[in-house]
Amino acid sequence: MKRRYGTTDPISTAKPTPLHLKNTEALVDVLKNTLNLYEDQDRSQKREEVLGRLNDIVQRWSYQVSLDAGFSEGMAMEQGAKIFTFGSYRLGVHGTI
Repeated sequence: MKRRYGTTDPISTAKPTPLHLKNTEALVDVLKNTLNLYEDQDRSQKREEVLGRLNDIVQRWSYQVSLDAGFSEGMAMEQGAKIFTFGSYRLGVHGTI
């Protein structure tokens, strides 16, 4: 069975050409060095800390909603919610332009 990485098929499955690789390198250089959109280590760590705190809040909320819905404490503890980051934020390439 063909492996899928998303909900739609890729535009192309061809390997990158030397020109593609060169253009990718140029784009990364602009994002990092010209626009300063890549996170540095401190910003990345802060983002992870904030996401961790947000996850704790969501887990407590999920537990309380489960209790309010009539679940037993044990069942409520087994329930959960998940936060998914995606796109440029997931990749650590974002800014306030």
